[in-house]
Amino acid sequence: MSDTELARRIRGELPPEAFRTNPMRLLIAALLLAAILGLSICLVTLPLPVYAAIPGALLLGNLYVSLFFLGHEVGHGAVSRVRAVQTLVMYFAFAIFFLSPHLWRVWHNRVHHGYTNRAGYDPDNFGDVESYERYPSTNFLLKVGPGSGHWLSIIYFPTWFTILSQGVLWVKSRRLAGFAPLNRVRAGADSALMAALWIALGAWLGAYRSLITILIPMMTANAVAISYISTNHLLRPQVDDSDALASSMSVTTYRWLDQLHFNFSHHVEHHLMPSMNTSYAPLAREVLQRLAGARYLAPRHWQTLILLFRTPRVQDGNRALVDPQRHVQVTFDDIEAALRRGDTRVTVQPFEPTAPLETAVS
Repeated sequence: MSDTELARRIRGELPPEAFRTNPMRLLIAALLLAAILGLSICLVTLPLPVYAAIPGALLLGNLYVSLFFLGHEVGHGAVSRVRAVQTLVMYFAFAIFFLSPHLWRVWHNRVHHGYTNRAGYDPDNFGDVESYERYPSTNFLLKVGPGSGHWLSIIYFPTWFTILSQGVLWVKSRRLAGFAPLNRVRAGADSALMAALWIALGAWLGAYRSLITILIPMMTANAVAISYISTNHLLRPQVDDSDALASSMSVTTYRWLDQLHFNFSHHVEHHLMPSMNTSYAPLAREVLQRLAGARYLAPRHWQTLILLFRTPRVQDGNRALVDPQRHVQVTFDDIEAALRRGDTRVTVQPFEPTAPLETAVS
């Protein structure tokens, strides 16, 4: 069944309200912004001990990422069809990552959704063997990725979404297809202004208060966002055509986290119906599980996070994930079997490239 037919059948079993814009959800964005501002003021002005300030900073980071997930929904037109309203909300929601709404519309809405896990298009993964050979100067980034076995991978979760955003803006958008509509000057100006505002605020606050109200919340927001974004696609194979069930994966997490994160764990559902009100995502999952049967994957979130660190990151088509630097691989068949078993055991095998990789950084 094609994605179009699958989405049509799911839509037929959901209430019409699931696909109507609901501007009242903008009040949630306003409340989140108010909570962020109020908590930030408390962290700056109150003489809190460290054991109280650190949890406050972690909570602030989670508020930021909740606003990001809601901004993601707004950007798909699920809340308002007014472009100016969408852009305004996205500026506030994305500022914590220095991410321009204008970049996001092209990168995420157009390229990622239009060409999910397709070689030469989707910038959300670490590329394939061909790109590894073609661009050796960027291969050091593989060391940061989970599964590299390198100590630098410890910075992946607290930094990667911000790094990826800038990497897409300045590097990947020049190399991959689909980015012709991107106004790079405008998107770059947005990112520069966001960075300048955070730096100015940090200089005014001083080192300790900046750590509590800016740096730790930024790292927390990055960690939570990338914990979903990584598991959505990095364990799935490349595809030649649109196939949400093959190229994407949902995860299962705690109900309260789904509510806090606007059901972002329901990712296959989102790819099939990006403009759906995310409040209806759990109902869409029930329908999808019935229609797709065994093809639908929604393993536990913690399981997928462990598997990320037990598997390489470079795509070898729809066959395996490989590490050309350490010459190892894990097949997608093995990964999918582990996901379906509900465990994290995979077999790491030797990888022998079909072409020489002497130009790559070791």
